[in-house]
Amino acid sequence: MDGRGGDAFFPAMSAIGRGEEPNPLTCIEDITVKEPDKTGWESYCGKYEPDPDDDYIDEIFMKDGELYAKVVTDMRYRYETKLYPLEGNTFGIKEYEVEITFSDGCMSCDGEMVRKQSAAHN
Repeated sequence: MDGRGGDAFFPAMSAIGRGEEPNPLTCIEDITVKEPDKTGWESYCGKYEPDPDDDYIDEIFMKDGELYAKVVTDMRYRYETKLYPLEGNTFGIKEYEVEITFSDGCMSCDGEMVRKQSAAHN
């Protein structure tokens, strides 16, 4: 089960409590683009500005032909997670129901825009 299951739990219970059908659970694999165009994925790779007050994506990198993120939690726990292509330059992860979108030297994660660090900071 991915993070979408946890995010869907309380709205589903609320719907059931109102006598309504809950929305069906959608896993990240259900909405992933099956054969994405990986052109440009390398340009997303690099370290990004940290947010010391919250969980943040520290770095994007390629591994086995797929994009991955190094995540640092607000408790300073670090882990790697695969990015799942959703559409164009937008990706999702299993752990949380967030969208990560890349643009010119920037990354937006759940509405928070951060810049890629210059090579001198890497």
